[in-house]
Amino acid sequence: MAGIDKLWLSSYYDLSTLRSWALVYYPKLFIWLDITYTSDAFKRCKMVKAETFKRSMDAEWRRVSSDGTINAAIAHYINEGYSEEEAREEAENLHTVFLARPFTLQEDMKLPVMNTPIKIDKKLKWICPVPCVREYLKNQCGVKEHWYYKLFWRGKKYFEY
Repeated sequence: MAGIDKLWLSSYYDLSTLRSWALVYYPKLFIWLDITYTSDAFKRCKMVKAETFKRSMDAEWRRVSSDGTINAAIAHYINEGYSEEEAREEAENLHTVFLARPFTLQEDMKLPVMNTPIKIDKKLKWICPVPCVREYLKNQCGVKEHWYYKLFWRGKKYFEY
């Protein structure tokens, strides 16, 4: 299954809000929600993902930059066919990640928490006011926001921000 089909969250608060809404207004959603995450497990998974990403980026930096400088990395990318501007940008981004600590990378990490079929996405479009779901529907499912969707939202008094 492709990653674009999933709802990815970086905040346990968003997951908790979604679970609360689903529990009251659409319990059938729990079939597709990952209910194994606790607050600590969510943080641990993000940290493990950040550490793994950091290790792979460190190995990539060592492979690309033979002597540990940005100029060597730029030369490597130019040899691979990048333009000079693209090579500089790639090398600087990779160097920034190389210098970052896993804890700072953890904030940007997202975990997949929901994988729904199109039928459920269409239903959520009409009934769900939770901001992270609205963002998912807009960015990944291509839903255009219309004022009349709000007429059918369940629990908008409690969950709309």
